[in-house]
Amino acid sequence: MNKGWSQTITGPAVRRIITKCQVEGLYQRTMDAETCVECLALWDTGSEGTVVSERIVKELDLEPYGKSLIGHLNGRSTSVDYLVELILPSGQRSGLLRVNSGTIPSEVDVIIGMDVISRGDFQLLQKDGGMFFSFNLS
Repeated sequence: MNKGWSQTITGPAVRRIITKCQVEGLYQRTMDAETCVECLALWDTGSEGTVVSERIVKELDLEPYGKSLIGHLNGRSTSVDYLVELILPSGQRSGLLRVNSGTIPSEVDVIIGMDVISRGDFQLLQKDGGMFFSFNLS
């Protein structure tokens, strides 16, 4: 049985869900590269796919897997794809993910998109003046 996790997010105006996660590189250029990096992730239901920062690509020395045409606020562009696996705060693993690299908010290194969120039970509730967030991979 998979175990999910929950987190209470407090603040004057909670507008973002940010959690810890780990990114594990599946295809790397060199054997000397780190295989797993801990970072912060922004959960984004408006993003179809997961995006990693250039820092993650460099630190894990990821090998490009292909290219994709992606849509964003400024239109469309071609992005390099990589294969990774996310390890969520509960220890659950996302399974193989084809992610894009891109420019994302500086305080996070991953945007978790609907390619991950749709694989599980995502819950966001207002509770005791804060937001209660939980996620469990199915």
